Amino acid sequence: MRRQNTQDALFPKHSRFLSVEGLGFGLLISAFLALTMLIFNPDTPIYWIVIIALLSVASSLAAFTRRILSFTASLVAAVLLTCMLTPVLQPLENALDVTTPPVKADLIVALGGGMRCGAGQLEAASLARVVKAVELWRAGFAPRITLSKTAGLWPDCPSISSVASKIVANLAPSPTPEINILENVSNTRDEAERVAVLVKQNGWQRVLIVTSPTHSKRALATFKQLGLNASVVAASEPRFDGALRLPFDRVMALPALAREVAGLVKYTLFGWF
Repeated sequence: MRRQNTQDALFPKHSRFLSVEGLGFGLLISAFLALTMLIFNPDTPIYWIVIIALLSVASSLAAFTRRILSFTASLVAAVLLTCMLTPVLQPLENALDVTTPPVKADLIVALGGGMRCGAGQLEAASLARVVKAVELWRAGFAPRITLSKTAGLWPDCPSISSVASKIVANLAPSPTPEINILENVSNTRDEAERVAVLVKQNGWQRVLIVTSPTHSKRALATFKQLGLNASVVAASEPRFDGALRLPFDRVMALPALAREVAGLVKYTLFGWF
């Protein structure tokens, strides 16, 4: 009896109940925040997921930090629901899309995108850009295409150019378009700089940039900042319907739009516009 009383004094039932309740709340919130992070960036390293989970669980065990955690999760949920259930994202998507119909040019620039490193395949948006570039070449808009070499950008991952070159060869086995590889590329600015060198060396006049509609504004501004005569042609967007009529499409569009806004801010701060 005395031992039981001592145990109750050290760990009151009410306190134990709150600890279990707080732990459950922390696990639930950590799962929600981790999933949200993965929606915005599917390539999020596992250690960030673990850090978010541990911080959420630790914060849920004290009343004050639990309130902060609850407020943060509620705010994130409110933003997601607003974007999902209303057309609030449509004006932003329209503003980011500066694509135009194709015109005759000297070079087609298929901007790099993501890679599915485990399978050694191009991510869907990246594949769409390569396919569109070949389509433009077939239609006679330009005699050559650039592909981006991204070796070393991701550990143990093939370069975009090596995978994309095989796709181009399969789509256009004979004749094959002239391929120019842009070396050591890690972002759109790198691609624009490599293209500027090619254009100057060869005396070319105009380039067609092929990319996703939401990426077109940043891409065009980056190329023009380097003095290139460029226009952007839209590749198909396989990740979501650009009309954004359905909640699913709005959720899938949110990461792309968020990345572009962040990219615009970064490029502005770096003076790349």
